[in-house]
Amino acid sequence: MFLSKKYETPTTALLPDDIIRVKEQFPSYEFVEFNYTSLGEAYNQLVERATGEYFLQFTSDRIALPLMVEKFVTAACESDAVAVVCPDMTLNQDLEVINLNDGSLLKLLEFNPNQDLCALFAVEWLREFRYSEVRDLLALNWQILADAIATGQEIAYYPYPLYLSDSHSALLIKPENLPKERYYLRQYLSQIAASQWTQRQLHLLLTCVEQLWQSEAQKQSKMWQLQQDKNRYQALASQSQAWMQTALETQQELDALQAELQKTQTALESIEKTQV
Repeated sequence: MFLSKKYETPTTALLPDDIIRVKEQFPSYEFVEFNYTSLGEAYNQLVERATGEYFLQFTSDRIALPLMVEKFVTAACESDAVAVVCPDMTLNQDLEVINLNDGSLLKLLEFNPNQDLCALFAVEWLREFRYSEVRDLLALNWQILADAIATGQEIAYYPYPLYLSDSHSALLIKPENLPKERYYLRQYLSQIAASQWTQRQLHLLLTCVEQLWQSEAQKQSKMWQLQQDKNRYQALASQSQAWMQTALETQQELDALQAELQKTQTALESIEKTQV
């Protein structure tokens, strides 16, 4: 199924000539065109129209390696998984292989990838956990994978890359947009009912929260200690300044007394000379 997008951006708009050419090359495929306000809304409509068991959202900035779909589906069927993921191979001079997913939900919540995940998902799963329809989000498949990890679903990890990614793609997530993607990823997980979370993931999250609380408590303790030290140093500085002021005033009094003494001594010497 190919999607023609009426919600056009410089990175997603398809030219009419491209669509015509693809239709000629793939006459047995279905081409759909509709209006939507976000990628998530478009994906959800495609999932609803899907007639098979699996859904693979494959963007134009990736190139499928031979037998990609077959290997994805075989891995899903053999493992009875709701999701199949694989390492990403970047299309550059070095053909760098990047494995951004190790199954750790806590690491995923930190969210630093600069590109959405390419993965195969079970259609039934995507109809239960729909794509976020927040406008301008790109890391949509990462949200779905996070759901699968949190709820303890079977996930197959294919060991080798099945596609190439453009390292200069216009669909890359910009660094300034990572906080937004990270926020909505966490918001998406917060919508999962507590009863659907696995005990293991809940334990890990509680451990993480406890560590964060301890870290915050230690931070507050250090800040309190620093404030106490600052207050003490300020008190000592004020006291030292007072001492310095007292010493200065005492020195000035001594200088005045010494000048007066010198003046008196000079007067006495003058009287003695007169008497002589």
